[in-house]
Amino acid sequence: MYEIRAAIRYEYYAHKDSWEQARFIAYPIYQYGTKQKLNMNELLPFYWEGDVEKASTGITKEEIERLQRKAQTYLKNNSK
Repeated sequence: MYEIRAAIRYEYYAHKDSWEQARFIAYPIYQYGTKQKLNMNELLPFYWEGDVEKASTGITKEEIERLQRKAQTYLKNNSK
């Protein structure tokens, strides 16, 4: 179970690069269209850039239940 908890807790690493690429693309487009000066972190902040322990993932109760069922199925099928 400790591996499942770690996988859920750090799941954002799987998509982190894609989100950062999107921010790099969006930033010059935004800067071109406005005179307001923001840095990339202000334009599109990510929760993992702060304190991960205090960050809210916004995961719903239904998502937690779905992931628990998925973990149980995985453990059942791979415990041979």
